[in-house]
Amino acid sequence: MLSSSGVFRTEGQVELNLLNVLKGGSRDYPLVPHGSLRRAIAKAKTAPESKTFSSFVGGSVDAQSLLFLHWSHTTLFDEISIPLYFSTPPGVSSRETVAREAKKGAEIGTFTIERILHDSKPQLEEYVRRMIERIQASGVSPEMMSQAELLAAILQAMGLITAGSPLSAMLKLVQPLEDYFVDDAPDLALTVLGMTKFPLLEYGQSRRAIALRASGLNESRYEAVVSQLVAEGYLKPSLSLFWCEGHPTVPTSYYLAGHQRVPKVRCDVCNKIMRYGTFLLLSPPAMTFVRHKKGAILHLLAWDLEIASIPWNAEAYPDGLPNAGELDLLYDPPGGKGVVLVECKSHVTDTPERTIQSNLKKAATQLAKKADVLSAAGISLRAVSVASNYPATPAREKLLKSTFDSKARNCSSNLDVVLLGPGTLSRIPGVSKSPTKRE
Repeated sequence: MLSSSGVFRTEGQVELNLLNVLKGGSRDYPLVPHGSLRRAIAKAKTAPESKTFSSFVGGSVDAQSLLFLHWSHTTLFDEISIPLYFSTPPGVSSRETVAREAKKGAEIGTFTIERILHDSKPQLEEYVRRMIERIQASGVSPEMMSQAELLAAILQAMGLITAGSPLSAMLKLVQPLEDYFVDDAPDLALTVLGMTKFPLLEYGQSRRAIALRASGLNESRYEAVVSQLVAEGYLKPSLSLFWCEGHPTVPTSYYLAGHQRVPKVRCDVCNKIMRYGTFLLLSPPAMTFVRHKKGAILHLLAWDLEIASIPWNAEAYPDGLPNAGELDLLYDPPGGKGVVLVECKSHVTDTPERTIQSNLKKAATQLAKKADVLSAAGISLRAVSVASNYPATPAREKLLKSTFDSKARNCSSNLDVVLLGPGTLSRIPGVSKSPTKRE
């Protein structure tokens, strides 16, 4: 049976200092792994950049505020945690300017397409009429067919349902209409570019607004920390959209992809410096830390414990204690005074203080329930903590302590209750010197 002091266990081919068993009063309780954090820590140990990234984040309160966000506030897809950030440079009136440019692209695109369709409407109607006549000549009545059947018959009449290349079939479909719109191809190309600007800019600005509100950063602090992350190589430009504000009637837009830095781009019409918005993705080492469902806070704490050789485990269930539920983070610091239980939370921070207090009370109640189950089983607790993306203040920590004490029934009344947040992770209980540099 493994002791609560922890032993080295291998996660894949990487050794981690995991806490595998909790020592109870009459029996041991193995910790059953769940979640992906151990794999992420193992992966981070193989990347030299992990130490520099954790040090950078540990020394920047604003970086913590941004990167500790819940995955739903930054993800590219609703189903998968892939953090994506959108940045606009200083001087861009983000909301008004981007909205105006997006609207311009959409309006001009709609006008151009309507004009082209209007000019070619007689020819298109004639083309469709001939197709209907061809179907009728084969003895089939279109009036008696469903939409799906009619469409299939049209495609059959056009000779598109045949063996061969799908591309050849598509070109065959377009060829009879070529003379109706090919002369407008340049306008169509510019129109498509202008119209795609609308959803991209709108999406980017909406994601940026969510990140601002959730992190509590204002626009200048947000852009400053994004610039720092880019300069350090932890954020990579993936797609930039440039536009010139000097053309109120015709949108002049450019896309740029695969670039390491966003260059200054001049309009090829008026030679003015163009405005831009950039979508940014995290570098692989940073992505490993940040893409956790609760943001980087749990990963950063576990990383500090691992490189300090303090036995830990996370996202684990104690076998034999079903009422304890999932334990976000549990570790056994030196001294033999018991384990430390940490509950991790990630919330929107730009919210009234009463909402913050309500969420902290809920977290303290959940923590007390889990701590009670462990204490009742004879498992010694050295301290408990709530780690969140809320900035820790004396008033909030006092609220956390009073709520925990009022809810806990089996825990010692003098048990340390610590609130951790951006800028205060170095106060993690039982760790005399946090390996990650922090201010």
